[in-house]
Amino acid sequence: MGNTLDWPALYGLIEYFSLAGAEVELVIASLIEIKDMVDQLRQAR
Repeated sequence: MGNTLDWPALYGLIEYFSLAGAEVELVIASLIEIKDMVDQLRQAR
């Protein structure tokens, strides 16, 4: 027994976090778009 890494699990984690990161970026982009729309609606009044 050594300090061998569980590579498949590690790659799974990396893949999961990169996917989660992409979704977070999508959510942030959506929030920014919604905020811009709200700002435009406020200015229109």
